Amino acid sequence: MPPDPQRLPGEVARAVAEGWPGIRVSGALTGPGVAPFEAVVAELDPPVPLTVLCPYFRRLLGPGDRELLEPMHDGEVDATAEYDDGVFRLVRDGDVMHLAGELDSGNADALRAVLRSSLRSDGAPATWDVADLRFLDVGAADALVAAAAGPPGLTLRGASRLTGRLVGLVADRYPGRAVVLAESDGDTASP
Repeated sequence: MPPDPQRLPGEVARAVAEGWPGIRVSGALTGPGVAPFEAVVAELDPPVPLTVLCPYFRRLLGPGDRELLEPMHDGEVDATAEYDDGVFRLVRDGDVMHLAGELDSGNADALRAVLRSSLRSDGAPATWDVADLRFLDVGAADALVAAAAGPPGLTLRGASRLTGRLVGLVADRYPGRAVVLAESDGDTASP
C-alpha cells in the first residue's frame, strides 16, 4: 500500500491501465485503531479482481475496533506466533506449523518450540510449511528430523530444493524416519 491512503485509487487505476488481470494490495498497518485505508478500499471497484490483505496487530486495536473491522472483511486469519525471536517465527494454522526466517542449531529455544508444537495426539504425521524458511542448518535439520520424523512421520510443505534435499539426506540417516516432501498446495513432490 502506498503510505498515503488517498494515493491508493490512483495506483489501482494505473494497474488496470497497464493491463493487470487482478490486483493484490497489502501493507503493514502498524498504527493504533482502524486504518484510514479501510474507507478508501471500501470505495474501490476496479473492473478486475481485487484482493486486499489487512494485517492488524491485536495489541493495537482499541475497544470496539475488532467489531468495526469484522463486517469490512471476508475473513480473519489469526497469525499469532507460538514463537518469534525476530530471526525465526513459528505460527500454527490448524495442524500445520509455518516456519519462517532462519533456524540454526544454536537456537535451542526455537528448536524446542518447533518440537513442542509438532507433537500430535491423534497419531497423524506432523506437517511443517517451510516456504518462508530462508535458512536451515544441518544441525537444526538433524535435531528436528530425529525428534519429529519418527512414526508416523513428517510432511514438509513448500520446501526449496536445498531445504528439501537437506531434510531428505538427514532423514536417510535415521532408519524408519518417514519424511514426505509436498508442494505448498498439498501435492507430493519427489525428494
